[in-house]
Amino acid sequence: MNDFQPIAKWDIPCPEDGVYESMPSEDYHRIDALNASTVKAFCQSGIHGEHSLIQPNEGGAALWFGSAFHSAVLEPDDYAMRMRPYDVTGIGVSAEVAHRKYLDENPDTIPLRKGWGEQIDAMASRIWRHPECPYLLLESEGRNELTFIWRVVLEIDGKRVTVPCKARADRFMDAFKPHADSDPVAGILDVKTTQDSSPDGFERAVGKFAYHIQAAWYLAGAIACQTLNQLHDNCYTIVAVEKNAPHPVGVYPLNTGTLQYGVQECRRGMRAYVKFRLHGHAEGPTDTKIPLGLPVWAMPADSSH
Repeated sequence: MNDFQPIAKWDIPCPEDGVYESMPSEDYHRIDALNASTVKAFCQSGIHGEHSLIQPNEGGAALWFGSAFHSAVLEPDDYAMRMRPYDVTGIGVSAEVAHRKYLDENPDTIPLRKGWGEQIDAMASRIWRHPECPYLLLESEGRNELTFIWRVVLEIDGKRVTVPCKARADRFMDAFKPHADSDPVAGILDVKTTQDSSPDGFERAVGKFAYHIQAAWYLAGAIACQTLNQLHDNCYTIVAVEKNAPHPVGVYPLNTGTLQYGVQECRRGMRAYVKFRLHGHAEGPTDTKIPLGLPVWAMPADSSH
């Protein structure tokens, strides 16, 4: 694959381009192809990208909780069949070790630590009570856990490089009406947990966690696979639910300007990723000396004194 350096945790060759409706998540995560989280890491810096590629994907409480919550909302029948409440012994690292051991011994289950089941049920209940969510998640024509595989050709350092890419959307809506009197359109729905689901709070989360880059990446996959024609103001919608009671919910389509900026960042991150896979060089955020002063807010009102 273009003489790319191997990535240990990606040990499945990238399959043919297309849309995959029933790919197991375990297989998806092992496919040797660029994904949104890696693009975001390389946008931050080369060494962040390198770290995201070489670190083992061993999970953790936040990841396991999020996975269980997504299953409860997007695959409720599967969640009901596979969930297993259990009490983790220990705290901190010992709790993580116990959880991982339980998963190793019971790979087809969704283990729920003490209190997780009640919390997930309460969060899901709030989602279903939101005026927009039942239509977006159930009543519109769509498919959950949809995988996109596509390839992008780049010119890097005078060399033509083919980059296998992958994305896994929470839900792809083949036809939904953004408003009651609008024509049906296609788009992606993403379910996220957050600390603040208010418009101002979640806007900050979009910037902090680079959700605009993730959105642009997923949409690029949908367009490459010809399930979406072009970007529009309702082609990527986030359902954001707070993890803490009373679990308020916000529903936020990302506007086209935000998505277009995400597209630019995806291109930048992809080029940095390819250079690393080809040459193994990971640049830091600042590899040269940079004169540093105080931020504007820390300077006196009259900086001449």
